[in-house]
Amino acid sequence: MSDDRTLSPNQAAALLRCTGEAVKQWIYSGRLKAKKLRNGYWRISVEDFEDFLHRRNQVPQPLVGLLGFSAEDLTILKEGCSGRCRPLEIIAASELQRHVRSRQLAALVTNIDSDLGWRGLKEAQSGRVLPVLIYKSNPLTDAELSRALDLGARACLTAPLRSSDVAVELLRLISIQV
Repeated sequence: MSDDRTLSPNQAAALLRCTGEAVKQWIYSGRLKAKKLRNGYWRISVEDFEDFLHRRNQVPQPLVGLLGFSAEDLTILKEGCSGRCRPLEIIAASELQRHVRSRQLAALVTNIDSDLGWRGLKEAQSGRVLPVLIYKSNPLTDAELSRALDLGARACLTAPLRSSDVAVELLRLISIQV
């Protein structure tokens, strides 16, 4: 039962933002179904975990990476994420690599006004396809658009950056992935 369709108590705890011990208490009390393996470890099926979340009305929001933005733009992006997803500010390509490898991100929003943004777009496609929303402060040239599409960008926003536009595009990106 330790396949891709099960979670350990610690994995469930990370999704719920609580401790592994809290998850084990829910298992012991019968509120969260789990199977104890011969080696003594607990495994929770994804279906049982989803049932538990729905009973608690606590479906976790997808995590969206934000790469290469100013503080002012981050405020607008976070407003666009509000109630739809959890924003995660990423400040370095190495940090993005770690999040892409761990499969924590549901999508990435990257500012291609900088080299970091372009590197982020390229990194998001290494190993798995991650939905990417790109931002540029002025209209894309044909060459930039072609490069962005070749690197897997699925949507583009330009200035002025508005939280309502961010919200619509993020919902569209995340629903494409699911």
